[in-house]
Order: sequence, then C-alpha cells, then structure tokens
Amino acid sequence: MNEAICKLCTAPLAKEAEELCEECQKMEVRINYLIECRKEAVREYLGKKFNETSDPKMQMYERRSRKYTPPIGTHTPDRRKKIRRLKRLKNSPKKRKTDYIDG
Repeated sequence: MNEAICKLCTAPLAKEAEELCEECQKMEVRINYLIECRKEAVREYLGKKFNETSDPKMQMYERRSRKYTPPIGTHTPDRRKKIRRLKRLKNSPKKRKTDYIDG
C-alpha cells in the first residue's frame, strides 16, 4: 500500500485526505496571513527568494567578498613565476653556482 506523503516536504501524512503535513499546514496558514495583511511586501520578498534559489549564478558562493589582490613586493605569485623563469635562463643573475652543475 502506498503511503501518503506531504507535497512540500515528503513527510508521511497523518490523514490521507490532506495534501500537507502538520508543519507545512502551519506554514501555509502563516503565509496566507501575511499575504492578506501585506500583499506587496510578501510578493516582493518571496519573489526575490524564489529567484535566488532558482538562479544558478546566485548559488555560487564565494568565500571572499572582494577579489584577492596580492600586495606589491617580492613574495607575490607573479614575482615568483618571474624569478623561476629567470633561473631557467642561461647566464641569469638569479642562477646559483650549484644550478650550473646540473645543466
């Protein structure tokens, strides 16, 4: 026998004739009350929330609020790449004497 489940949260229902469980029914009553009292504010708020959950761009959460910009100096990633490239060159001032032994 198929067990009746809630349409919103898929919880088992106490009565098979109903569509929503007790928690969802309480939520529906609260939402209906807000719609009756403050129709425009609820429409704007729920519309915004619905768009946030359905928009894939809004679902990408970034840890940083601002883009990381490394400080200017010798220990930044770009400077390290530049130094590595200079070390690979022959007759580079950045090469060590031990670097010449290998190659």
